[in-house]
Parts: sequence; structure tokens; C-alpha cells
Amino acid sequence: TALFAAGSAWANIDAFEREVGPFDQVLARARPGRRLIGMIFEQNSRYAKFSAFLHFQAYYRARTRGVASFSFAELPQSPLRYRPETAPPPHPAGWEWHANTFRNDVDGYYFDYVLVHGMIDPFARPMPGPSWRLLAREGRWALYEKQE
Repeated sequence: TALFAAGSAWANIDAFEREVGPFDQVLARARPGRRLIGMIFEQNSRYAKFSAFLHFQAYYRARTRGVASFSFAELPQSPLRYRPETAPPPHPAGWEWHANTFRNDVDGYYFDYVLVHGMIDPFARPMPGPSWRLLAREGRWALYEKQE
């Protein structure tokens, strides 16, 4: 039973790794120490029992010391907070579950990168605010960089 359980777990982890795909290659295109927001249109995994992709933008913070949003530091009950002068624009509670709540005329001026999970181009239609260019797209991941 233990061998079966271990083999099943290993197969599930391997399948999830394949599902994550080229995430690392896409994220590596972002320069360190900037500001990145996640627009996670496809949050769920076929292999993980939770919304596994919802917090993948946090890898940017962990790896480069940049700002990554959504972050638990944005929640009012969090003991860790951004300094007011460096905080991302405020969002309503639960916004991270709704990638289409990105406001280019507000969020776009603060962030340098947008990490997208899903086969959606959020900048296909013109909108008020800065312009974005596709920096990398591999599999279901895309990274957009603000044009300066």
C-alpha cells in the first residue's frame, strides 16, 4: 500500500510539473527588483486540489526581491504591510480571483510586468493607460512588459 501511495503521489507531482510547463523560462525574462502583477485567468490545476496557479507571481518576489501582487501583505489583517509610499494601488477584497479587474489606467502605471496564466491576451484591445508588449509566451504562460 505504501509503495502504491508513493508511486501515485510521484506520478501526480510529475503531472503537475508538466502542467506548470515553461513557467520558469517565462518568469526569468523579467528583470529583478521591479513590480509584477499576476493576471491568473486559469487558476485551477488538473492535478492539485486547490487553485495552484493563483499565487505563482509570488515566485517573482521570492527570486528577485521585486514587488509581486497579489500578496498577502495587501490584506488588512496581515501583520506584514507595504510602506504606504511603495504600496501597490488598492484593490477590493478578493480581486485576485478575478484577473479581469486589472485597471490599466491605475495598475498599469504602478507595475512594470504582467504575468498571465491562460490563453488570453489582456491587452488585445486598446484601453486607457500605458502600452504593453509581449515579452515572452510559452505554453499557457505569458509575460508582458510596460513600454516606456
